[in-house]
Amino acid sequence: MWYVVQTPVGREAEAAEKLNHFYRDKAEKPCFVLSKERTWRMGGVYYVDTEVMFPGYVFVDTADEPVLEDGVKCLAGLVRFLNAGSEAHLYGTAVPLKKEEEKFLKELLREDSSHTVRRFLVRANDAGEIEWAEGVLGEMLPKIIRKRLRKRIVTIQAELLNEARQVELAIRMEDDPEAVFPKKGPLNPKNLSGDFQENDFSRVSVSGKNPSKKITRLHGAENDGTKLAAE
Repeated sequence: MWYVVQTPVGREAEAAEKLNHFYRDKAEKPCFVLSKERTWRMGGVYYVDTEVMFPGYVFVDTADEPVLEDGVKCLAGLVRFLNAGSEAHLYGTAVPLKKEEEKFLKELLREDSSHTVRRFLVRANDAGEIEWAEGVLGEMLPKIIRKRLRKRIVTIQAELLNEARQVELAIRMEDDPEAVFPKKGPLNPKNLSGDFQENDFSRVSVSGKNPSKKITRLHGAENDGTKLAAE
């Protein structure tokens, strides 16, 4: 079963690594960060990179719920469950994703060993309508609520955590001119975004949203506003 643990934005990899210490007897570590491919268009070329798909969250694939709860308790201040804060359960309790939610996320991943949602190949007509897409995206074409073909991004409506939410996915087209973006240097668009978030729980929110609002639900964050949940 998959569980979700909350952590300050920017500390997802650290949180996953430390949680995995509690599973050191396991050959495969169950805690991971979901990432996704993203492209930036510059000079007619699509530069490919990856980024955290759901900033502020770590996923855990485990059947050993007590170990996870002990780990979260020991790492208080770095991680917490989404339902943390009650007197009875100060650190929260481990509540698994629904089976259909877990299935949906696994279909997005397509068994990627690095837990990265890769771009989906699509075909569009002259009117800019997507006529075909690979994988689970092809099954969800009617649920696309926004598409930006030039930026190679679509937004779909999906049910997650008992609510209809927006999920942004990267796409690609056949014969796209592509290159791998340098990780460092002034040309990397991540160095030009000017979008920074502090590493505390109060800032686990979509960029531009009010950081003082209480965070109670899983969300994804993008610099252009697409999100997978909470206000």
